[in-house]
Amino acid sequence: MPTRHSRHGLTLRPDYRMVVLRDIYCDAAVGSTAAISEANKNVAASIGYEVYIVVSQDLIEVRADVESWDEAPEDDFSA
Repeated sequence: MPTRHSRHGLTLRPDYRMVVLRDIYCDAAVGSTAAISEANKNVAASIGYEVYIVVSQDLIEVRADVESWDEAPEDDFSA
């Protein structure tokens, strides 16, 4: 059963209309160019060590809720 390890609420004003969340121990962003391109099309993308989130403006604060899970959580949506 999936277990949530942490939850964080971020409120920020992203420069360049992008939020980047990364593993502090990751020193190489291999594949970041492709992930940024995908995030520009689909709002968010990841390379495993970093998550790229594109926002529509940089004038006012935005909020992002970030959760860390040990495996993919079950969907809350039913078809």
